[in-house]
Amino acid sequence: MSKYEKRGAYHYAEFADPKSIYRKHVLDLVEKVMEHVNPKLLLPTLAEIGAGEGLILSQFSRQGLSCSGCDTDPTAVRLAAEKGNRVELGSFEVFGGDERFDVVLLCDVLEHVKHPLAMLAAACKLSRGLVVVAVPDREDKHAIHAIDLVGVETGLPGWEWLHRAQRHARWFGIFER
Repeated sequence: MSKYEKRGAYHYAEFADPKSIYRKHVLDLVEKVMEHVNPKLLLPTLAEIGAGEGLILSQFSRQGLSCSGCDTDPTAVRLAAEKGNRVELGSFEVFGGDERFDVVLLCDVLEHVKHPLAMLAAACKLSRGLVVVAVPDREDKHAIHAIDLVGVETGLPGWEWLHRAQRHARWFGIFER
């Protein structure tokens, strides 16, 4: 049974609490990313790999971005659709071979995949602008790997740090080609 089958759209519940660390993380993430999105773009595009039920996508949609995502959990994809988010079942390969996005998000996902550097490379191929990575700054009992931004940086040759921070129990970085 997946976490979404057990807990439903729990990110929305966490976000609804004005004092939650998760809410602060999401709002900070959106604010910092929006500072780096090219203001000349008429309709910036964003893809989130591991989008879950789409809470982060919904926040970027509110900022005027055209958002889509993917997740490997069918329950998460169903919950995302119920919340009005466009999330497809699968991983990064659900995005067409030539499809590119202005922003690609990997939020709390790299530590859960078998091959995090391959996932990071796929995100780089999908991006024509920014890659945003958030990973826990402490041990996560559900993680397969311990990941930090130094490890992420080694998987992004040719990409430049625009922003990095450690707060809200996460490492958070924005990279640009």
